[in-house]
Amino acid sequence: MHTEAKVGIAVILGAALLVLILGRVQRWTTDDQEGTRIVSSFDNVAGLETKSPVQVAGVKVGEVEDISLDGGRAKVRIMLYPGVSIYRGSKAAVRSTGLLGEKYLELMGGDPAQGTLIEGEQVEQYATSGDMDRLINSITKVAEDVGAVAESFKDALGTPEGRDKVQGLVDAVHDFAVALNERGPRLMTRLDSILARIENGSGTIGKLINDPGAYNELEATLADLKDVMARVKAGEGTLGRMIADDALYAKLEGAAEGVRELTDKATNGEGTIGRLMNDDSTIDSINNAMKSIAQLGGKANAMRTYVSFDNEFQTASSESKGYFGLRLDPGGKRDYVLQVITDPAGRTKWGSSSASTPPGSPPTTTELVTTDRKYMISALFSQEFGPLEVHGGLMESSAGGGLRLEAPGPIQLMVDAWDFDSVRPNHDSPHLKAGARIEFGKHIYVHGGLDNFLNSSWDTPFVGAGLTFEDEDLKYLLGSVPLK
Repeated sequence: MHTEAKVGIAVILGAALLVLILGRVQRWTTDDQEGTRIVSSFDNVAGLETKSPVQVAGVKVGEVEDISLDGGRAKVRIMLYPGVSIYRGSKAAVRSTGLLGEKYLELMGGDPAQGTLIEGEQVEQYATSGDMDRLINSITKVAEDVGAVAESFKDALGTPEGRDKVQGLVDAVHDFAVALNERGPRLMTRLDSILARIENGSGTIGKLINDPGAYNELEATLADLKDVMARVKAGEGTLGRMIADDALYAKLEGAAEGVRELTDKATNGEGTIGRLMNDDSTIDSINNAMKSIAQLGGKANAMRTYVSFDNEFQTASSESKGYFGLRLDPGGKRDYVLQVITDPAGRTKWGSSSASTPPGSPPTTTELVTTDRKYMISALFSQEFGPLEVHGGLMESSAGGGLRLEAPGPIQLMVDAWDFDSVRPNHDSPHLKAGARIEFGKHIYVHGGLDNFLNSSWDTPFVGAGLTFEDEDLKYLLGSVPLK
């Protein structure tokens, strides 16, 4: 036999022996690696494959053996390595090693007191299992929404009219900043004075903050409330008897029996209610009435409602004046306005005091005039004529009227006159108020001007700000409040 033939036969026999040895080793290894099999179900296992790793706290403890569909959910069979114990109560989640990394199965949690999982037991899906595909889709949708908003801004501001509006807004803000810079130091001085008065316990706010009597009154109120609840629990008083007296139940049961008799009579067509329920002509009349009410409701739905909150700071007296307003817009060029105003100089009181100085001389009488905060009412009717609005009616509990002019941009100019025959001292001229208002969007505005400038004893500059909401805004705000 040639040497080449001998070498070939030796190579073939060696390869066969190597294959046989590898097969035995593989079989031994497989037998040695038989661990525990457990299962879990998922809503989505996109990207997870057989042989995908199974980890606990970042350590590989097994691999995915099989993935199948079971009742619309993905059923995953997990092979744990020998010696690995997973506690009952554990959760399973599909994770990713990165944005584009491979998927793996993570086991977490578990209670050692419940023991370890055995062959075939179920592991629940983790409630907030992450899904990178959903995250990417969500980010894509957000990007699309941002693009749509940017396109809307481009359409709104890319035209000459849009640029003019933006320029008008910038000019208005600049003018406001200049005015604030000029009057800011004086306002800050007044603000420091107000804060000092509060710290010294002067005024209503100062007393509320510094007076310990407020706490004592609150503690006394809580003690009274505790006493009332104890009396109710003991069955004392009207409310206590309603809760603890068994006779009330008997009376309610008797009333229920009476209601049941009335309903039986109505069902049988007896009495007025019975005839209303069973008489076809009555039902037709009710239907016609309901149609009329529906037509009236349709007109009411066209009505738009605006609610406003406004506060003015009067720099001469360092007092604030508040407004709560309700404006009804029936859809035309006319509005109806109702306001409640709290005015620091709303009520005027007169008094006098007499004194003889020196003693024995004729007495000298001094007239005293004081003012108190008072609530006032405005009820106005307004009509628009292009950019000009004319309004009149009851203005701060006195007859009055005024004008409002829509200037270019978000600026409005206003002048109002009322209180034409005032009984206040040194108030011989009508109450005249003029100012300007700047709007920032739909809901926020600031304003300022001069109030009562025809009467030197009462005139004052003012600055203020306010909020306004439409009926749709109020529906949204009220619908967002959680109910407990």
